[in-house]
Amino acid sequence: MNGECKVNIIVPIYNVSKYLPAFLDSVLKQTYERYRMFVVNDCSTDNSVEILNEYIPRFEGKLVYLSNEKNEKLGQTRNRGLDAAEKYPAEYTTFLDSDDIITPDFLDSMIKKAEETAADMVICGMERFEDATGKVICTEAVKGKEKYTDSQNLKDNIAFINPAVYNKLFRTSCIQGVRFKRILRSEDTCYLLEILPKLRTIAYTNKVGYWYRLRNDSLTGAFGTNVCKSMFQGFSEMAKLYEQPEYFQYYEVLETQVFIRCLVGGVCRASFTDMKQLKTNIKEAYAYMNTTFPSWKKNQYLSFGKCRSKNKKEMALKICAYMYRTHTFGIFAWVYYVMLKIFKVDVRM
Repeated sequence: MNGECKVNIIVPIYNVSKYLPAFLDSVLKQTYERYRMFVVNDCSTDNSVEILNEYIPRFEGKLVYLSNEKNEKLGQTRNRGLDAAEKYPAEYTTFLDSDDIITPDFLDSMIKKAEETAADMVICGMERFEDATGKVICTEAVKGKEKYTDSQNLKDNIAFINPAVYNKLFRTSCIQGVRFKRILRSEDTCYLLEILPKLRTIAYTNKVGYWYRLRNDSLTGAFGTNVCKSMFQGFSEMAKLYEQPEYFQYYEVLETQVFIRCLVGGVCRASFTDMKQLKTNIKEAYAYMNTTFPSWKKNQYLSFGKCRSKNKKEMALKICAYMYRTHTFGIFAWVYYVMLKIFKVDVRM
């Protein structure tokens, strides 16, 4: 390792032998070398560990291997890596998924941006591509401001941001002691919302640094009603956390993210495997939102006239909220279904 370790990388692996070599090769190609990577095996049943063992010598001491005693799922596996990383303090922390690919300057560009702007969180652009065809479905996070420091602008940005942790670099002091929830989906959203009061400055590189692989057999692809209920559980815990004074000013951000992840993304993806369940899924999600977040209909980000929409996606979200209030959201879900299944056009916040 050249010099003191500057960034810790947390990587869970589970049955990714098909993709692991490409991922590890992309890490080895990093132009920034002052990192330490904590790879946690979540009881893989394929030959992922054998592949990893072949690569470990090539990392020259920069890879720390850990193994769970039982299958713990994504959040708890990341937590194992975070626990281990505390013994090797580093200024920054990032999370990577082992079936994805990063560009050679992924670390370099984000660390430079963090040092130039004193940012607590840096976000790089991301492309989602189909595993089967290699076709790019969408590009995200390439039109942000260089940095957000004003409290209102920061809230406006976080309210609509994709909360995935894998295209972000965090100042370690801001995430110290925070762990992922034991839920099946949206653990990233809960994680970001929990550290939100500590983020004073966020910055964008506005260039693609992360390639996200869309797999039908991944957690993202396997989305059912049980996943939605798990999300409800996690966000209910967040609602209780947001009763604390330091979170008050961000409550509308929480409501907005819950609406996006549960009432839009969750309902749609849970229904796409069986559109006969669409009405039931909409009804359950709407009831959950009304019960857990009773003030959401007055939220500035979800109401016309409360806050000017800055782009088409924000306007689309307000339309979705209006359709829920008028019990017509099923129309949106069917249009989304056709776009995704027939035209291969995905919509992402």
